[in-house]
Amino acid sequence: AGLSWTELGMGRHALLHGLLWATGSVLVVSAGYSIALTIPGLRLVTGDAPTTRQALFVALIEVPFATVLLEETAFRGVLWGLLARDHGPLTATIVSSLLFGLWHVAPSLRDDGLRPPPRLARHRWAMPLWVGGTVLVTAAGGAVFSELRQLSGSLIAPMGLHWATNGLGSAVRLWAR
Repeated sequence: AGLSWTELGMGRHALLHGLLWATGSVLVVSAGYSIALTIPGLRLVTGDAPTTRQALFVALIEVPFATVLLEETAFRGVLWGLLARDHGPLTATIVSSLLFGLWHVAPSLRDDGLRPPPRLARHRWAMPLWVGGTVLVTAAGGAVFSELRQLSGSLIAPMGLHWATNGLGSAVRLWAR
């Protein structure tokens, strides 16, 4: 579509700036997860703990390559870049974030470890609320990723934050047990 490397968030000048923002994001998320681990009952929400091997695979292979690279390139690189060029950054953030939220409908229907608390899971509205909540939370996350991409001018920054929330989240499930 004729986007430059800079419009995609991958310009040469944005790499260092993006790495700094990504590092800060990882540190903030690490602190947040450390605090979350002190909350009693966290295990009920995180589900069954993965093995150490599974947690490492998810954090170091699956999340960075199958999730972050794909989703950030698509939603905050290409889509956001095209929308920002043609309609401005606000429209780019809103549209890409809503689509990012909807992208997570199918995963929210799978039981991949995260689930509603047991006392709520049996309620007839549990799944619709769980899916709707997932869409809202991931759309809000997409807006944060988009703002980080805009602030830093780099796709590396939201990639770091996205990896921290998902990749470190796998480690938190391991430690929560």
